[in-house]
Amino acid sequence: MINKSILYRWLMYSTFIAVCSEALYINIGFDFKILYLIVMFNFPLLALLGGKIKTSIFFSLVFILFISLFSIHGLTFGSAGQFIGIFFICSYYYCFFSVFLKNVKISFLFDFFCDFFIKINYFFLPLYIISSLLNLKNGDYRYHSIFMEPAHFCAVAVPVFFFLFFKRKINNENSFLKIFNIYFLFVCILLSQSSVGFIGILLGFLFSINYKRKSSVLVIISIPATFFLMMLNNNFSMRVMDTVYGISNMDVDNVNISSFALISNIFVIKNVLGTNFLFGTGLGNHILAYNDFINFLPSVEKYDNFVGLNARDANSLFLRILSEIGVLGVLFIIYLFISIKPYRFVRFNLNVNDVALNKALVKISLIYIFLKLFREGHWFSPEMYFFIFLFFLSRKINLSKV
Repeated sequence: MINKSILYRWLMYSTFIAVCSEALYINIGFDFKILYLIVMFNFPLLALLGGKIKTSIFFSLVFILFISLFSIHGLTFGSAGQFIGIFFICSYYYCFFSVFLKNVKISFLFDFFCDFFIKINYFFLPLYIISSLLNLKNGDYRYHSIFMEPAHFCAVAVPVFFFLFFKRKINNENSFLKIFNIYFLFVCILLSQSSVGFIGILLGFLFSINYKRKSSVLVIISIPATFFLMMLNNNFSMRVMDTVYGISNMDVDNVNISSFALISNIFVIKNVLGTNFLFGTGLGNHILAYNDFINFLPSVEKYDNFVGLNARDANSLFLRILSEIGVLGVLFIIYLFISIKPYRFVRFNLNVNDVALNKALVKISLIYIFLKLFREGHWFSPEMYFFIFLFFLSRKINLSKV
């Protein structure tokens, strides 16, 4: 007989590993991620514990496939692969929350994740410092922890940072360790030198403003200070200027590589929408549209070694959604976000602090969603549906409903 306590711990921590597992994969003709192993192993265990799968996930995806029937490239093997991946990863995280939220409050569960995430960085930051001092970084001194890129690290680190920041204010936490963890994570984000990190911090400070409190003066001061730090970063300011130039002229002459990746995908999407405004190029087919249109981009011949950069994910989720399922698909996803009602698997007695923490969870999950739309366009990256369900299961909870 399996000890339930051990089983719950395994499911919780293995899922937290899955959320941070982007760089953990084996290439066997395609990238077989540890995420897939965890999902396949844990799904039956979650089912044994009463986990639920929401049928509306399946029917929403079927509608998106229906849209793809009328797209430029129609339904392809890529469409089938994306459908299967989205359905299983999305369903797994819903199933995970359906099991755990019967026993713990959602803010308590996310607090465990924050503690787990901090400990990962306790391990990886010293490694980063040592490798930097020994010149083992090959000229790239941006911190990215266990993740493949600084931007992907920041997409998770910024929401964790602001949850700890909000929680300290809500619960009046003044212990040295609580304060240290907040500053520690802030330093990690700065060391990433990522535009996603800076933008995320800016968004978080905007969400922190409460005009009724004097303490918000510090937050308001922090916003221009953060923007000033962003522009002081040569890498960031160069990318901003090159991107503005490239998009306004739709020309990639003498722009940096990051700007080239973004501008080239915008150019492709502009052509996709010009060809099929409503339905796009089809789920999983952005790469096909990229191959169709990229050679028409002015000055692209100067970047022969970089053609195809971010061609699979369109460089941002918003761009990929627009490309693959068109304006109709974008409107459908907006409809889902507005219409889906929050569902709690059990009614806990929430106090004022619990409600405030749930509101903090809504804010930090919105930060993640904005950053995800801005950068990195995989339909089922390891952490994506963890944060999306965090948003849906935390929102609209107030004292009148508990």
